[in-house]
Amino acid sequence: MTAQDYDALIKQYEQLTDISQVILGDNLHVGYWEGADGDDSMQNATDRLTDLLISKLDVTPGQRVLDVGCGTGRPAVRLVRTRQVRVEAMDLGKHQVEQAIARVREEGLEDSITVRHGDAMDLEDYPGASFDAAWAIESLPHVPDRAHALREIAKALRPGGRLVFTICVELVPTTGDKRAFLDNYYRTFNASYPAFDSLPGLIEQAGLEVVELLEIGRHVFDKTMAAVAKGFRESADELERSVGLPTERTELMAESALRFGSMAETGYAVAVARRPVA
Repeated sequence: MTAQDYDALIKQYEQLTDISQVILGDNLHVGYWEGADGDDSMQNATDRLTDLLISKLDVTPGQRVLDVGCGTGRPAVRLVRTRQVRVEAMDLGKHQVEQAIARVREEGLEDSITVRHGDAMDLEDYPGASFDAAWAIESLPHVPDRAHALREIAKALRPGGRLVFTICVELVPTTGDKRAFLDNYYRTFNASYPAFDSLPGLIEQAGLEVVELLEIGRHVFDKTMAAVAKGFRESADELERSVGLPTERTELMAESALRFGSMAETGYAVAVARRPVA
């Protein structure tokens, strides 16, 4: 990642963090929706996705968890409250780290959650084989080399330790106008999304074993992207005033979110892997 790319990513995620306070229920990830809760709030839906990931992480009280790309810190707090673990949280953005630290203080969890600046591409500050589990919630789309980042995380895990990560994926190849739209959408968010069927190989290349792969796009996109688009439109004036997002840009992001969420070619993966015991 060049210095220019790094600066662009940091600036964008500072803005997205502030936007999330308005639209995404204080999280920086999508929501999970199912039949009975289809009209539930965005905050409940994003917390519901966190709860799904907590269940897949399968940690027990006292264990150590590495949070790679902690965002505002809300998922880490929820994890500690639910499972009584200890979390080492890190994020690339200074703004996110500041918000996460403030949240941890407000919650009185300084003894359970440590937050620091960090890069998934270089986890040398974290001792090898020292974590019982790790998660990366929508942070891997933004690293320049996912295979390298996964190897870094794998080294931090103890034998038998689990990794849970989420990422948007392409379910089938696209061409023409759809390909052009997706490429532009990815550039907007400084992201890249892999093919769903490439994930097993990516995980194995990092020296990890696949435990489970879920594709939950329809539980995520149908409601989430509609809620995101609605949030952008209803909050256009506030977003322009608070984070300097022009109204015309807000409308474009709303339209793009709806189109991305409606595409049958896109999905959302939850990957569960573990470091081999021997």
